[in-house]
Amino acid sequence: MEQSMKRIIKRILPILLCLIVIISIAWYLLQYDPAFTQDMLVGVARHFESQGNHSIATWLYNQAYYQCGGDDAVIIELAERFKANNNYTKAEVTLSKAIAEGGSVELYIALCKTYVEQDKLLDAATMLENVPDPAIKAELDALRPAAPVANPTQGFYSQYITVSFEDTDSQLYVSHDGAFPSTETDLYTAGIQLTGGENILYAISVGENGLVSPGVHFGYTIGGVIEEITIEDPALDALLREQLGVDAETQLMSSDLWSITSLTVPQDTKDLSDLIRLPYLQTLIVENIDFPSMQMLSALTQLKQLTVRGCALSGTDLTAIAALPNLEHLVLSDCSLSSIKPLSNAKNLVTLDLSKNTLRDISPLSFMDKLISLNVSNNALTDLNSLSALTTLQELDVSYNSLTSVAALRTCTALIKLNLSNNQLDKMAELPDTALQRLDLSSNTLTDVENLAAFTSLTELDISSNQLTDISPLSALNKLNVLRFSRNSVSQFPQWKSSCALTTIDASYNKLTSVAPLKGLFQLNRVNLDYNNISNVNPLADCHNLILVDIFGNPVWDVSKLTDQNIIVNYDPT
Repeated sequence: MEQSMKRIIKRILPILLCLIVIISIAWYLLQYDPAFTQDMLVGVARHFESQGNHSIATWLYNQAYYQCGGDDAVIIELAERFKANNNYTKAEVTLSKAIAEGGSVELYIALCKTYVEQDKLLDAATMLENVPDPAIKAELDALRPAAPVANPTQGFYSQYITVSFEDTDSQLYVSHDGAFPSTETDLYTAGIQLTGGENILYAISVGENGLVSPGVHFGYTIGGVIEEITIEDPALDALLREQLGVDAETQLMSSDLWSITSLTVPQDTKDLSDLIRLPYLQTLIVENIDFPSMQMLSALTQLKQLTVRGCALSGTDLTAIAALPNLEHLVLSDCSLSSIKPLSNAKNLVTLDLSKNTLRDISPLSFMDKLISLNVSNNALTDLNSLSALTTLQELDVSYNSLTSVAALRTCTALIKLNLSNNQLDKMAELPDTALQRLDLSSNTLTDVENLAAFTSLTELDISSNQLTDISPLSALNKLNVLRFSRNSVSQFPQWKSSCALTTIDASYNKLTSVAPLKGLFQLNRVNLDYNNISNVNPLADCHNLILVDIFGNPVWDVSKLTDQNIIVNYDPT
């Protein structure tokens, strides 16, 4: 037994000693002296890196990172390792995480360098502008290159100028295409020659330490330059000469075109680029012409009215149009538009026509709080929710869509004219009493008009081509001038007061049998009664201002009481 115990102890004792040694080593490396462990891991990582074994080196760098306990040098070296393996995303994440846990100046510099190496100058500048620690930000600001300085200063110039930038020890990048500078394409080497119109330059410097300066933009307007010009497009050249009253041999000067404020582009025009030579153009019409691009419109900063009809437009075209600062009236009809997102920036529009497109979403319109008139007819709309914010809207045409409700118009109490024809509306209960004067509900699926009695300001109403049998509630509309309810199944006129303002009635294609309720409507001028079941029109003789009666398709044989008063009666006496 004793011998057996000795053998067991002899076997267990070495194992215990090994475990003690391993635990001691682990304690020493991980707890007592983690810096030694970190240095060892980094050293081994460098060895494997020098041997070309990058995957093992990266793993060892990661282990060193976990051991570093906030050692910026190891974090930066690890980020460099990731960049060496072309993994810039991992480098960004590593540095950003360390900065979030309490970044130092060195970490910010390393991250800025990483952005610059990827041509992310805007990200670098934004990061340095938003350092949360005031002390670190102040130290970084002192290390950053100074903001670029342009010469001459920004402003308006009546001659072509070249913009140069002051020499510095930093790399300077300048763009003149409206985008933030790129290290790949925008290295500044010489002065920049500006063109006519608006010129926006963006500039940023990159220092030897990897930090970037604040990004700066400079705005220049070149206008009023008097020089000889040539209009490249023959059709446009001919039109401009005609408007100016000069022949084809006369040399045009840029100042000659300053008097042109309105232009309709000829149908055979192939090139619109010369429109930038019309700096004072206020009204422009382009119809049924397809151009590769209409971005040149952005140069027409005085434009107030623009009509583009029957021309395919792109998103970049819409962006250029939306940027026009003085644009108030815009027509983009039949332009193959399925999205109008860029137009959300056109906040000065007063009237807008987007008819005959394929729009399903008109939410960008919700930002146009100055809009008074809107036409979105002939599109693919199923709701009007985006219009609820347009409380100043006075005229709205949403005909030929797929609407089943107009509840969103509750807040549009300034509406005067509303066209809801050719939709799928079966009621008008949602629409509140407004100042509405003209309402078109034709070609829907209405079965009653009870709620329309509340619209006492109505002067024109069209409820043709619905499913109506009774329109008696309309007797409350005393200001009504024009009423159209053709192509329904109405059997009786409402009982209007003699003071009713009705001048025109279209009651054709119904089931009317009597015109007696119209007797005494003194302001009535015209009545269309075609294709009903009326046999006696004599009561109309008391309508003393009546001029015309249409009564084809009715069993009427005697109209003498009307014709004796010189009232024109169109009927079939046979």
